[in-house]
Amino acid sequence: MGGADRLHQLLIWEWNVFRHALPIATLTALLLAAAPVALADPGETYQVAGVVYGDKNDNGSVDPGEAIAGATVSTILPSDMHPRSAQTGEDGRFDLGELPAKKITVTVDNVPEGWATASFPVQVDERAGQLQLRLAPPPAATLTVAGVFDRDEYEPGETARLSWTLRNTGDKPLSRITARCYRGGNGLDEVTTEQWGDLVSADGVGLAPGQARTFQVHSEVPAETVDYGVVRAECTFAQAGQSTGPRVRLLAHVASGTGDKEFQLFEDRNGNQRPDDGEYRAGIAASLVDQVDQRVIATAVSDADGRMTFTDQPFGVYALRFDGPWTWAGTGPELKIGTGSCESYCARKAGPFQVKPAAPKGVLSGATALWQVYSRGITGAAHRR
Repeated sequence: MGGADRLHQLLIWEWNVFRHALPIATLTALLLAAAPVALADPGETYQVAGVVYGDKNDNGSVDPGEAIAGATVSTILPSDMHPRSAQTGEDGRFDLGELPAKKITVTVDNVPEGWATASFPVQVDERAGQLQLRLAPPPAATLTVAGVFDRDEYEPGETARLSWTLRNTGDKPLSRITARCYRGGNGLDEVTTEQWGDLVSADGVGLAPGQARTFQVHSEVPAETVDYGVVRAECTFAQAGQSTGPRVRLLAHVASGTGDKEFQLFEDRNGNQRPDDGEYRAGIAASLVDQVDQRVIATAVSDADGRMTFTDQPFGVYALRFDGPWTWAGTGPELKIGTGSCESYCARKAGPFQVKPAAPKGVLSGATALWQVYSRGITGAAHRR
């Protein structure tokens, strides 16, 4: 037997030993690993096009008469920060052209009345040329939401039970409604939502026309709420692909400490948007109103320097209500007493606050919307209401 024949026999023998010693799946994996792999070309592009439709019958697919004409479809590519946009034709179709293979967000706006703007995550690949972008009616017009905690006060670490009632007041079904709960700042006073089931699932919940559904959920009261005096649930309820909907905030007390709140009030007589000598207002009477149950818990009058002080008050969230002929110039503060951190927001919203004489009766006064300010309270004994 020649050298070539002996080498051939040796290779056959080694292969037989090798294939019997290893499972078939392992052999397959090894062979695949040894094979050349085709990598996606980072410079590859695909067409991004499709149709925008208003899902009148809520069946999740395009039907005759559902095309949305005249809408603007756009996306911004991170690589160049320039928007790519197109307008839908009479058949609802659009074409954004060739775009790089990556994940993008496509937004549909300038839509006809009766439909809500929406955003869609899109993976740019060979399927991106046949997009079907579904629009739904604005949920705020037909969806109402009410919620309540099962108790007025909790201990940190306890389980809070919440009840959410969703109602469809319209004549069309609503689908894939989810609760998107706000966790502003560090979110330490916010309930957790992991145990909320369908309300936070990808599929959400649905409502038939005129239907109301109540969902019982539970959350742990974070231990950190002892520094805030409240536990909060602040959520927007909206359908998939929509960013707007009813927003509801629930507050409950948490057994905690007491602290002080002090700030100044001024009247901007010269219109320069800052306090000057002689502009701090004395003698303004006001009440501190608990935002959980709307009780007045304290009153105060500003001194000669326009300074108003509330001492040894329970940690919590409050509004200031004037008891005389004054109102806020623009928006007024929602006051938070506690030791919970609020980062740079506190420094920006620590006052002084601008006020103005209230309009005479029968004349509309200034805005009454609230914005937030934290106070570094002084910890005291545990407080129960």
